Amino acid sequence: EEDGVTEETEEIILKRQRSSVQTARFSLEKVELSTSRTLKKTIPEQAVDLERAFDAAKLSFDTAKLNLPRILEEKRHAVAKQKRQDTEADKKLKDLEADAKWLIFKAPADGHVFYGEISKHSWSLGGTSKFLFVNGIAPAKTSLVSFVANGVPLNLHGAVGQNQRFQLASGNTGSAEVDGIETTSFPVEITSLDHIPEADGKYKLSMKVTLPKDSPLVGGMKAKVKLITYRNEKALTVPKSAVKTEGDKSTIRLKMADGKDEVREVKLGKTSGDRVEILEGIAVDQVILLPASE
Repeated sequence: EEDGVTEETEEIILKRQRSSVQTARFSLEKVELSTSRTLKKTIPEQAVDLERAFDAAKLSFDTAKLNLPRILEEKRHAVAKQKRQDTEADKKLKDLEADAKWLIFKAPADGHVFYGEISKHSWSLGGTSKFLFVNGIAPAKTSLVSFVANGVPLNLHGAVGQNQRFQLASGNTGSAEVDGIETTSFPVEITSLDHIPEADGKYKLSMKVTLPKDSPLVGGMKAKVKLITYRNEKALTVPKSAVKTEGDKSTIRLKMADGKDEVREVKLGKTSGDRVEILEGIAVDQVILLPASE
């Protein structure tokens, strides 16, 4: 029995050894395959990659070796250029700082500042609104502001058409009303009247206006002006429709005291609205017939 047990034990040991040998052989074959793959494929491929990387690095190095002196020289020129620009900028800054004192406008007296230009009695922005903002650049010879001192007599300036021009004369008086204070009118008098029209066909005129000391009016305001071009306290006027004019002859039909009609030649004077002045030909209280007819 002991011999039988011994034989079985030896057989088990042999089986185990055989299994270990097979496992070792399999591992060896696996290692041999891996080693063969590494030697035949992986290492050659890595060698090729390394050679390519080396060639690329060498090319980059050679290129840099050629370009770096040129790049360095360009950088030196750029630095020198920047230094020159900085020097010029410093000079411009000093010039601007020196000129800044001329940008401070000091009025010679108290008054009002108007944006734009006051020329020929007319206030106009003249396009200044296009550059009157922060950092705006105004063209040369541009009037940015105009100044009117307090206490300077204010005058009215306007323009009239040709028909009105021939009815006006220097010395004509009237009144002016300003929007916002229509309840108060101010006396005015024509002081100058152009004889030649402007390009727009209008005739410029200036008027002296009499204002109270506490007047709220300032330059630039607008007013409605009524002028008296003719005054005749005893003027005799009739409706225009009562007058019949043919050539240089004007007549009016009257109803006489005896009930008969009579055509009377008259001399016409000034016209105002729908009424005309009669200088000669009829008397006050005479009855006229409307409309005028034969």
